[in-house]
Order: sequence, then structure tokens, then C-alpha cells
Amino acid sequence: MTKINFSSSIMVLVLLLNIGCTNPISKLYQLELNNNWQFRMVGDSMYLNAKVPGLVHLDLMNAGIIKNPFYRSNEDSIQWVADEDWEYKNEFELPQDFLTNKNIELHFEGLDTYADVYLNGSLILEADNMFRQWSIEVSKLLKAKNQLLIYFHSPTKKNLEAAQKYNYPLPEQRAFTRKAPYQFGWDWGPKLTTSGIWKSVFLSAKKEFEINTSYFKTDSINGSTAFLSAEIEIHSEAEKKGELKIYSQNQLIISKKINLKAGINLEKLDIKIPEAELWWTNGLGKQHLYKFKTEIIVDGKTKDSFKNKIGIRTVKLVQKKDEKGESFFFELNGIPVFMKGANYIPQDNFLTRVDSAKYKTLIENAKLANMNMLRIWGGGIYENDLFYNLCDQNGILIWQDFMFAGSMYPGDEQFIESCKTEATQQIIRLRNHPSVALWCGNNEVDEAWHNWGWQQQLNYSEEEQKEIWESYQLLFHSTLPKLVNSFNPQRSYWPSSPSIGWGHQESLEKGDSHYWGVWWGDQPFDVYKQKVGRFMSEYGFQAFPAISTLDSVLLPADKFLISPALQTHEKHNRGFEIIETYMKREYKIPERFEDYTYVSQLLQSKGIGKAIEAHRRAKPYCMGTLYWQLNDCWPVISWSSIDYYGNWKALHYEVKKDFDDLMISIDQQNDSIFVWIVSDRFNSSESELQIELSDFAGNILWIINLDITLPANSSQKYYSFSVNDKLRSFDPKQVVLKASFKDNDGKIFDRLYYFSKTKNLFLSEPELTTSVIEITEGYEITIKTKNLAKNIFLDFSGYSGRFSENYFDLLPNEPKKIKFITSEEIPNPDEYLKIKNLFEIY
Repeated sequence: MTKINFSSSIMVLVLLLNIGCTNPISKLYQLELNNNWQFRMVGDSMYLNAKVPGLVHLDLMNAGIIKNPFYRSNEDSIQWVADEDWEYKNEFELPQDFLTNKNIELHFEGLDTYADVYLNGSLILEADNMFRQWSIEVSKLLKAKNQLLIYFHSPTKKNLEAAQKYNYPLPEQRAFTRKAPYQFGWDWGPKLTTSGIWKSVFLSAKKEFEINTSYFKTDSINGSTAFLSAEIEIHSEAEKKGELKIYSQNQLIISKKINLKAGINLEKLDIKIPEAELWWTNGLGKQHLYKFKTEIIVDGKTKDSFKNKIGIRTVKLVQKKDEKGESFFFELNGIPVFMKGANYIPQDNFLTRVDSAKYKTLIENAKLANMNMLRIWGGGIYENDLFYNLCDQNGILIWQDFMFAGSMYPGDEQFIESCKTEATQQIIRLRNHPSVALWCGNNEVDEAWHNWGWQQQLNYSEEEQKEIWESYQLLFHSTLPKLVNSFNPQRSYWPSSPSIGWGHQESLEKGDSHYWGVWWGDQPFDVYKQKVGRFMSEYGFQAFPAISTLDSVLLPADKFLISPALQTHEKHNRGFEIIETYMKREYKIPERFEDYTYVSQLLQSKGIGKAIEAHRRAKPYCMGTLYWQLNDCWPVISWSSIDYYGNWKALHYEVKKDFDDLMISIDQQNDSIFVWIVSDRFNSSESELQIELSDFAGNILWIINLDITLPANSSQKYYSFSVNDKLRSFDPKQVVLKASFKDNDGKIFDRLYYFSKTKNLFLSEPELTTSVIEITEGYEITIKTKNLAKNIFLDFSGYSGRFSENYFDLLPNEPKKIKFITSEEIPNPDEYLKIKNLFEIY
């Protein structure tokens, strides 16, 4: 039995909780109950050690009962776990002075999902929503010695029970459960349906006067002066006069005399910040965060205080009708900003093992790739506070889906009330973050209802269709927007992403667009140039992960395309077929498995690179491009640009270039070549644009230099020519076009363009030479070539780190220095450096 002692710094925390960073419940004492848990399958006699926060699959792995679900095809052998009920138990002691408190609450920050909670034999909670917090008043039940027991019901059985009671089937049975949808399986993720105490458990004693929440809004910015308003919710045990004080950077900025009544009090204050430092996205300015501290004073003493970090900025979604349809763009601090980024999914199927280092690395990787927005997809989870804090600090705006995806949902009162509580808690928790830009109702539900044929597949009657659509409207067009308007009125709400299915022309004229004609529709990559919408919030193409990632889950004998183990790690039913179809169009098919994985990444990079260039060239008609997807939840063949272990695929190196604040793009339309430059900068640039044609041996065939002015926030053509005229004397399979531009600070931007598909180019032996030296950040590789080296891939096998560039083309007479950023020491780095290029595998 555990003795909880107030002298323990681990078990007892005196907290001033910060809305926007933590749970919106401010308490004097917080007694953690995360240690000394045990678990068992219901019906077993023996308890085993459990970890909290944690999940039953991880506890079973730690106990040696199940094997790693990610390895080979182990996923199939552990489906029984989700079909069983599980019991978690904790016995603990409390000191007498804590028990004398009048109001003591037991808090669960997250229970996954159907959980009956017993305290000292009394049923105190029947939880049914993974996404919400639970607080129960337990003062009368607590004793010196206590037992906390949680009975987790099988989520699959609960789903089935709910479905059987419903009047008609819903497209996905998982829709009955308020649980992360991806855990029931997706076309990039395994079916690993978890249970457990996935967030912290603690007891708290209430203060006499306490600040429950503090919410700061940027109402307007006039010149250098920002006008804010604050809403402070205070709990008081009695009627009292007091004073509310707000400090910024330790200086008092406003105070207000208040009359407290017993219960909940809401106080509003207007704040003026002269010479305000604004919060900007990555690439546009600093991410300044003000430290605000709110204090409540009663009888001349500070009774409670609350800290916030606030970014002063305005952000809104602008939708205005125009001659081509209706705009869809985000305006930050009054300026239209092109959004560059990706869709984000949970980083693991077992959420509790994603540590702070992994969060920091992933957001850093998004920033390094010049992203300024991530969409948190509605089939995952509302992320933890650290995620949003990192986005605040790094200038990454968040398109926040509510957690609904790919199904119609029940409309009964119990389900809607559960969703209301979930949404209210999440809006209040996240509304102070400057990174949160938009609340979106769901992922692809509207499109699915109108385009996926559910009505016919499930044989719905007209009456059932009417009822299902009314339930949809109740949740996504009434309940959720009202909650956003009530608790976070300065954020826009968007009912469903996308607004219109990709098969309709209207989807490119207004709203946001998920364009899947490439991949799902087998359309060629060049179709991306025609299918450009106002805001491209989803599109993508699959590739294999790093070979080291596959090595972690496969045996050498598994590494061929039709092996059962590899097929377990390709969840799309046509994935291999589609990759092969597109690869044949662009490349020669490699024979070796390792080479196939490499070329699959080149293929993905080429396709998505074309899409991004097209979207950015179309600015301001198109004002956002978020590809599918940034990351993985396990080792898998998927649409991600970063694999499960954090390895950058070729795509991530490509988007780093394509998302830079200046981008050169070369586009061919029939016989014409157009050279574009896109700028997201607030200032204009004047410099020289150099365009040259050379052969693969480095001989310059023609060259032109143009003095140009690059306007701020622009997309323009700067040069064009006829292919037939310029290449009349040259073989298009043996020449390359290069455009380069040096900005005012001396940074060089460039783009290469080939006049033939990669598989048809006449490549020669590059004759590469390299040298490696140690530098502060790791190692620097200098690489030279005699002939064009196509898609050079560098790898320090066995060492973790990141290359500044990779999968790049190298021209003769243009030596390149590449950094390998690592904290590891590599003995004889020249020997460990591996280099691959297309010629050697052809």
C-alpha cells in the first residue's frame, strides 16, 4: 500500500495551473495517483504491474504476454486484447490533514474509454468518452486507506452493443464510441484498439477562492497598439469583496475591484498594450509570447494566481465571393498568408509512449521544412498541451478538427451531450493558444454522405436518410458552431473538410479541397496543374519508409513485395499496385528491394512536389497547401514525409525547398516553358535571375541573365520560351534547364527542369568524389561530380541524424557542401558514408 506524504515532491504538487498549457481546473493541492497500479484481465486471479499513464497493450508487452504488435504480422495475433474486459487497481493511503478538506475531487484527465470507476467499493463514475476529463467529488468516500478500481469494458463489444440497439446501421461501427477513430484501423495504420488510463489521475482539494480559467483575446490591433479583453472565471466559497490584478512581464497592467458571490463569478477586463510585439507564423516574424499573471486578492492577501503565455495576433478565415467562386484564406494580423504544411496524425498507436523529445523533434522538423500550418486530422486525438505549446513557440498555425472522421454519427441525446462536454472542454483548454487558427467539425463526413454511396450500400430508406442527415446537421451545423461561438468566438468554424467532394468542379472554386484524383483516381501527376482549388487541405501519394525502418519490423526473408509480413505494413488494398503503376510511368523499375524503396520515395517526392508548385503558382487564387501526411503512427508504407522513427523521406527534403519563402518554379505548357518566382515575403527583392541550359557533362548551351524586381507576397512569370526553338539543336533527353535567383541577403534559390521523364534520360556514370570533415553540428560532406548525378541519396548507416539536403541532383562544376547534423561521433566517417544515385541502379 502506498503512503502519500505531503513532503514528497513527486506525489504532491502545489500548482498554479495554466490554461492553454494544462487542465482548466486550478487547485491548491494536487496529489498524483499515477504510481503503484496493477491490472488483470477480468476473470484472472493474478494482478500484474501496470504503468499509468499507460495502455493495456503496453502493460501486456511489459509483462511478456504479447509480442511487439508492430513486428512482422504480430498485429493479427493480438486482436483478442480489444475483445476482453480489463481491471486496474490502486491502493493508497492519505494523511489525516488532507482528509479534513471540505471539497476533494478525483480527476481523470483521460480514460480510454468505457470505464466503471469504484472508490472504496462505491461506483462513482461510468466513463464513455476518451476525449474528455472527469472530475468527481469524493470527500465523503475517502478514508485513510483507500482502493481505486477501474473496470474497462471491451470497446469492440460496446460498439457492437450500441450498433445492435440502433434503429439502422451506421457506415462505421466505431462511430458509436467517442474514441480515437484510427485505433480501429485505417489505410495507413493497424487495428490496435486500446483500453487504459491514458492520462494522469489525481486528487485535489479546493481553495476558498480560486481562478478556474483565464481567457485572453486579441480584439484588434491599431498601429502598434493592441486591444485585448480578458475573461476570468473565479470560484468563491463565500460573498466577498476583492481585487483582480493582471501583470505582464511582472508589471501590473490592470486591476479591478470585484464583488464575489458564492459560486462561479465571471469577470471581464479590457487591456491595452502599447508598442505590442505581435505573434507571427514561421518565416514571417517572431513568435513573441507575453507572460501574463492573474491574481485574486481578498482581505489584502493573494488567494490564487494563474499564469498564461499569450501571443498577440488576429487570425481569421476570409471567404468572399469573387468572379471565380469564393475565396478561402487565412488573414494573420490583417495580412493574407499562404498556408504551407501538412496533415498530422497521432505519432503512435500507443499514445502514452510518445515522449516530449519526439514531440519537439517533429515540430522542429515541420519548422525546418518551412511549414506554417498543420491540420490535426479528425480521426486521431486532440493533442496534448506540449504539442500546442511547441506550435506556439515555432510559429505553426493549427487547423483543428474535432474528432469525427469518415462516418455518420448518432443523433440521440446521450451521444450529443457527450460530444458537447468533450468539445467544450477542448475549446476551453486550447483557446488561449495563438497557434490555433480554425475549428473544423469533421474529416470527410459531408463528402462521404454525398459521394461515397452509403445510402445504396446500406439500403437506407428515405426516412432513415432524412434522420441521419438531421443528426449530422444537429452536431456539425448547430451544436459545435454554437460552442465555438460561445467559448472561442474569435476563431472561425468550418463544418467539414472538404466542403465538396473532389469529383466536382465546384470543389476547386470555393471552400477547401481534398484532391485524390492522383492516387485514388490513377490520374497522372501533371493533373495537379489543372486541379487547383482555393485551399488544398488534402492530397498525397505513398512511399516506402527508410530501409532501416523496415528492418526494424521485417526479417530479411520478408523483404519482397508480396511477402505476408510486408503486406501487413501496407494497409491500402491497392497500395503496391498504385505505386507500381505510377513508377512505371516515371522510372525504370528496380530489381533490388532496397532500390525499390528508394525509387518509391523519389516518385512520391516528384508527384507531391508538382502539386505544391502548382498550388503556390496559383496564389492568390489558391492560398493554402497541406499535403497528406506529415508523420506515421507505426513503421508502414504510407503517404507520410517523415517515417515512424523520424527519418526524412525524399518528400520532406522536397517540401523544405518548395515551402521556402521564395520558390522558383518551371512549368511547361505544350511547347512553352515558363519560369515563375513565388514570394511569401513582406518585402520586395531586386536581383538577377539566371537561366541556363546545359548538357549532362556540364557544358553551357545557352544562358540569359535578367535583372528583376520581385514584389512582396507575389506569384509571377518572369521568363518564357519555346521548347522547339531553344532545343532544336539539342537532345531533350540529355539537357537540363536551371533557373537561379540570389536574394538581397545573398541566399540562392534554384530549380532544375528536365524535358523528358526520368526513365528516358541518358544518364552516364557520374564519377562522384566526396570528402568528409567534422564540424560543430556533426559532419560536412563535400561532393563533386564529373557528369550529372541524379537523385543522390546520402546515408550514414547505423547513425542517427539529419542531412541538410538529400535525394538531390548534382551538376558538374557545382560542388555541394552538405551537413550531417548529429550528436553522435562517427569513426572513419568516409568509410561509413553510403551514396546512391539513379545511374547505379539502372
